[in-house]
Amino acid sequence: MSEEREVSVLVADGLLDGTLKLPDHPRGVVVLAQETGSQPLTQSSRQVARRLQEHGLGTLRIELLTDEEEQTERWTRHLHFDDEETEAGTRHLQVEVSVFTERLLAVSAWLNSTLALNTAYFGASTAGAAVLAAAAQAAGVSAVVSREGFADLAAEHLPSVRAPTLLIVDPEDVAMLERNRSALRTLRCPADLTMVPGATQFCEDTTVLDAVAELATGWYDRYIPGTTHGS
Repeated sequence: MSEEREVSVLVADGLLDGTLKLPDHPRGVVVLAQETGSQPLTQSSRQVARRLQEHGLGTLRIELLTDEEEQTERWTRHLHFDDEETEAGTRHLQVEVSVFTERLLAVSAWLNSTLALNTAYFGASTAGAAVLAAAAQAAGVSAVVSREGFADLAAEHLPSVRAPTLLIVDPEDVAMLERNRSALRTLRCPADLTMVPGATQFCEDTTVLDAVAELATGWYDRYIPGTTHGS
């Protein structure tokens, strides 16, 4: 009988809302970091979470924005990405990744104090960079999956990542592919880059999301201690 409950995690700037779901006798828990409550990202997070739960893993789907930030212009979608190739846009994304990383570290500390379980990370977009930066600093992270993540924005932390890392990218997204190839060259841990056509940041195609979920599940099955594929 699985247990699901809504949680709130205190961080420096407020409270982060999340959903914690634990199957019976979980082998570990995957933190699915989500930067916004947009429907496509929420759908992707839920689809990956369901697959992980079927494999005996707990999941914590956590919003990295406070409710107040969700309502402010500072964090709107157009500010995130419309000018990402400009100097100002890059600075904004770097600040965002830094904030998200600190919040993920707080979430990890809370989780470790609450559950004695192996921990892993999953993130997309700027949260995909934050999970890499946090993995370099948090204790006991078993594995990381970053989908269409701005992995190069975690460049200073990448050499310190020890958790095996899977980077998933849409091959048609040339700029994002190069960002992740650059990150792959910098990582010193076991790492791989896999291309999934259509796996963009805001993908709503359930077939594509199933492919992402399958890859992520296989990665965690391989690297989270005590996890057996297909169980």
